[in-house]
Amino acid sequence: MIPPHFVISNLQANHKAKSRQERMPNLQNKDSVKYDLTIKSSGSSCSTSISGSTTQTGKISGKQTISIKGGGSIESDGTKDIVISNGKLSTK
Repeated sequence: MIPPHFVISNLQANHKAKSRQERMPNLQNKDSVKYDLTIKSSGSSCSTSISGSTTQTGKISGKQTISIKGGGSIESDGTKDIVISNGKLSTK
């Protein structure tokens, strides 16, 4: 027979892992201007944009480097939101 505490701790661990997997980081532009972005991941890159004063979900997943022209770049581990404010990138 499986001890009850073992079952409960495994259920809790599975719930935490599932919660982490379901949460997609946001890409938030707090500025009123549109930015062109480059997102690099595992040797490939993608060009995209984000309009002013908007938030997008699903653009960032896993380890990536996000760059904006004149605003530098930032490394993402796929768990934190990326914020553009005053033309600069940061995590939240």
